[in-house]
Amino acid sequence: MSYLVPRILATLALIILATSAQAALGDRSEEPQRIPLKKNLRMLIRPTLMGLVPPADPRSYGEMFLRVTDFADNQPTLNFEVKESIPGTSPKDDEATRIRRGNITVTGLAAANVMLAPMFWPNGDFTTDSGLTWVSRSTFSRLKRHGKADWRLDFALEQIPAEFHTLNDLVAQLTPEDTEAGVIELKVDDDEALYPCEVNGERTQLAALRLSDSLGLAEYWVLNDVENPLMLKMSFIPPEGGFNGDTPLGLVQAGAGYAVVEIDF
Repeated sequence: MSYLVPRILATLALIILATSAQAALGDRSEEPQRIPLKKNLRMLIRPTLMGLVPPADPRSYGEMFLRVTDFADNQPTLNFEVKESIPGTSPKDDEATRIRRGNITVTGLAAANVMLAPMFWPNGDFTTDSGLTWVSRSTFSRLKRHGKADWRLDFALEQIPAEFHTLNDLVAQLTPEDTEAGVIELKVDDDEALYPCEVNGERTQLAALRLSDSLGLAEYWVLNDVENPLMLKMSFIPPEGGFNGDTPLGLVQAGAGYAVVEIDF
């Protein structure tokens, strides 16, 4: 009888391994989780540096909360709020704290080829014809079909404070002369990327496109969903030797960016 014990144990081990392998295959065959673009979709955004997401600030400085308050006629309206320290002051001083907040109506979700990153949002309410934090559905479709699409890093909207206007000038300077000023090309580097994020309180990985642009200005992660092509992460790439220009572009040169770290719906 004793010789049967090892065989029984070996058989059980094979059964366990086979069951585990089947479960793993089942997990891989599951459809990736979808994030519906709808009213009351909520997101937590955290600033990044050189593509890295830092730990949460104990006092929540820099974290932005977003909520879709309406989604009528294919135009989302969002409420946003971010706690910031006033430049040149110590964040330990409560009087040096400001809350930037407002409501944004997005009219460019269908066909715009430009985004407006959160670090460039002004205080107060405004309407933007950009995709805001979305790649437009038409741009997303071109990326899926052709692997590339025209793109703008045009943050110089009239609502943006004057100190950021030089970013659009920079892009125009770097754009080849035979193309329209400010237009660059967005291209797909990986169409099967996985983006780590907390969704409805659970850690998961979202199906995403990992993108870059033809000028090497930034890298991008976009939710792989034509109905909700959300820009999950966008980070400027610090240039070697800095940019040419009269005005220092601190955010760009530092490799600043943002990342969606939590989603609830």
